[in-house]
Amino acid sequence: MPGESELERKLKDFAEEYGCYVRKFTSHHAGVPDRLISKELTLLLEIKDFGKKPSMLQQEEISLVCATGGFATWVDNYDDGMVAISCVIKNRADWLRKQCKKRNFWMK
Repeated sequence: MPGESELERKLKDFAEEYGCYVRKFTSHHAGVPDRLISKELTLLLEIKDFGKKPSMLQQEEISLVCATGGFATWVDNYDDGMVAISCVIKNRADWLRKQCKKRNFWMK
């Protein structure tokens, strides 16, 4: 499995190949997801090393974005990242909402 930076690069390349706007997202507020991926829909994506999960602070930030109608989730592998990004590429808010809900295990 690739490390976090390699996974981040591969997912960035995949999204850009399909015309997405991709930026490393930095904030003065701790816990905000790593990447902003946009193509009509905008996804905030936290990228973790394989087998790692978001911290409580990251979970809270992801939950807040989703609770206010936005799209945010996390991934620890390429396949899950591709699925989430594909929802953005295909402009499928319904699919993206389901993916976020599925990955955000702490939200009920």
